[in-house]
Amino acid sequence: MALPLPPPGPDHYAARRARWITTAPHHPPIDTHPSHSRLHRLLSTPDTHTDHIWHRGVDQVWNAFGKGNKLKHPLPMSLVIKVVHAAWRRDPETWPEDAVVPDSDDPPDNNPSTEPP
Repeated sequence: MALPLPPPGPDHYAARRARWITTAPHHPPIDTHPSHSRLHRLLSTPDTHTDHIWHRGVDQVWNAFGKGNKLKHPLPMSLVIKVVHAAWRRDPETWPEDAVVPDSDDPPDNNPSTEPP
């Protein structure tokens, strides 16, 4: 059974996020399929949102997500996130062309606290 969460607020969010990104020990890793290696190579470049990369198979995975279709081979969450990120970057309403991706979700150490005074 999971440990209780803090009350709603920043600590609650941080606890939920930590649980979500932590791999459960009882889940075996997904077997890698050759298509995973190809998709990983495509999505490991900085230009994943360009037509050159998108139309080499990333679009097919994204369209399967959008239609609710079952994939032939389950994808590791790390690849799912990269596909979603590439799709967001292709949409100018979701991701403006000059937007910069932060290295981390964690606030920089030099930022003032986000807690109310």
